[in-house]
Amino acid sequence: MEHSEAFLKLAARIVTFPGGDFEPSPPPQLLSKLTDEDLVLAADAVEAVAAKQQQRPTGKAQFRLLAWTVADARGAATPLEKAAAETVVKQRLDRQAKKVRADLESCELAYRGRRLVASDVDHSSLDEAFRLEIETLRSEVYIGFHELELAVAQDAAAALPAALWPQPSRLLMHLRCTRRSRSPRSRLTLLAAWEPQASSTSGSTPSLLIGPHAVSPAL
Repeated sequence: MEHSEAFLKLAARIVTFPGGDFEPSPPPQLLSKLTDEDLVLAADAVEAVAAKQQQRPTGKAQFRLLAWTVADARGAATPLEKAAAETVVKQRLDRQAKKVRADLESCELAYRGRRLVASDVDHSSLDEAFRLEIETLRSEVYIGFHELELAVAQDAAAALPAALWPQPSRLLMHLRCTRRSRSPRSRLTLLAAWEPQASSTSGSTPSLLIGPHAVSPAL
């Protein structure tokens, strides 16, 4: 797998910086989004790299390594602080990776059981259903690492030419956060990007797009 090898290289580089003072990888970033499969592959890569070290990293050090590896792959310009990296992996990323592995294994066991029961019939429909189920599990976008997504959005905004930004005194930024309280895990979605809408004829100012909403700077 392409991402599997890439995660191994990233983790092998970052593990040599236990304090998190490594330089971010040059563009283009490995991931445009973080899926459940990516999270599992990154966790496997961190485990493999840790096992090869002369002195195996502690559990907390591995947590930090996973957070930094995922964040770097996603294009973060600044590593998370050590305490934040430990917390986000311990409370969310590690649990999610284990859950996804268990779900994939359960799906495969159920598929094998159905094939045994239906041994005398055409398996093409079972095979297709299994393929779709596995693909759905793997491609699910993981949104629990909201600290990372916010940091990536901030980095992207900071990289824009100054001409696209309104005067600081006139800047109005509304962040809309959505939580689904009935969801099995906390969900926070944030999408922020600047859309230059100014033109030489209209004289309008750029707008900040957050989710589906465009917010123009207050004048």
